[in-house]
Amino acid sequence: MICLAGLPGAEVGYLCDVTRHHDDVWLVATGPLTNVAESLTAEPALVNDLARVVSMGGALLASGNVEANPEAEWNFHADPRAVDIVLRSGAPITLVPLDATNSVPITSYLLDALAGHHVTPAADTVLELLQANPYLVEPGNFFWDPLAAVLATDGSPATFEERQVVVLEGSPDVDGELVMSSSGVGVRAAMEADALAFETEFLNTLNGDEAISRTRPEPDLTITLTADGCSQIPDSFPPGTIDVEVRNPLKAGGAAILATTTRNHSIVELAAFVARVDPAGDARPPKWVVSEAWTGAPPGGSSLAPWDLAPGTHGVVCVVEGVAVVLAGTIEVAG
Repeated sequence: MICLAGLPGAEVGYLCDVTRHHDDVWLVATGPLTNVAESLTAEPALVNDLARVVSMGGALLASGNVEANPEAEWNFHADPRAVDIVLRSGAPITLVPLDATNSVPITSYLLDALAGHHVTPAADTVLELLQANPYLVEPGNFFWDPLAAVLATDGSPATFEERQVVVLEGSPDVDGELVMSSSGVGVRAAMEADALAFETEFLNTLNGDEAISRTRPEPDLTITLTADGCSQIPDSFPPGTIDVEVRNPLKAGGAAILATTTRNHSIVELAAFVARVDPAGDARPPKWVVSEAWTGAPPGGSSLAPWDLAPGTHGVVCVVEGVAVVLAGTIEVAG
């Protein structure tokens, strides 16, 4: 049996009752671990009835998403003491940290796939939610909780590693930070997710069938970010739309940007400007630099986005936050 925690109404008495009266309970925690910790504190023997605790929380090799502590993830930062109690409870724990969720952004490709096939009330609701809130499909939003739910039922969309971790607490600048340590508690951690496999499982589950077999196209161009910029790119493409994937194995976020210049300026001038940019500064491009498209990629993740290529010469600028800004090359698009 699978039980969700972290939702309104998932109080201590409810969790205890569910766990006590069912065998082989998988508890999926999609928020701070407060109520899970309180349940295990109230009835420590409940740990014997838990087959698995799947927690969406933490950041191991990836950067965090909390302003007070950039190394911490929000759910764990909200109640680090609860995290420590659950870790030390003896329950078998699977973490779904930002390392994995960074691989499953909410994309326009998924929205298009859902718009083309929504045959259940659940699918209708998710479609209406995304269409009514277009900001959710912008870079920076991910399927944090749905990935945890999918991995609780089917682990194939992710790769897992055994890690020993401790959680820090005591002040806002360290609260919730996960540290790997030989003296820590052993957990099973999802380190990378397969976006295509996740999206297919997610949409098929929403629709109650197996009608959706693919949610996004194969990339026409793949760019891999590196510590000093990014991989080489082809020097020519025909005009039209291409799907560009940016892979980011680094701990810092990054992006690939398609840029051109106004009529009175050249790509050589764009290259000279990029060479002067301090990646740790706040250098804004001059008005004659025109940003045409971009694909951002979170730390340890990847993203896919469409680029519209018009005839002419375009520069591809790779940015790694605080590390590098380089002109990776130019693309000639035939007229």
